[in-house]
Amino acid sequence: VVRVLKPGGMAIIWDLVYVPEYVQRLHELKMQEIRVSEFVPAFMVQSHIVSFRKPHHQVQLNGHDWRSSIA
Repeated sequence: VVRVLKPGGMAIIWDLVYVPEYVQRLHELKMQEIRVSEFVPAFMVQSHIVSFRKPHHQVQLNGHDWRSSIA
């Protein structure tokens, strides 16, 4: 999602399981305005919505190419 998002663009992820991992990785990728919603009922399971904004400028991550961490 981060790779294809335009600079300044906003994305939303709705997930049942991996919210803490998304938040950690988004911080590592220097995303901005990372927010996690309150509990959202989905299929009778607890879920959350994570929203974030990609910075307007390109961020260099310690000299590493961020694409190397994509699975």
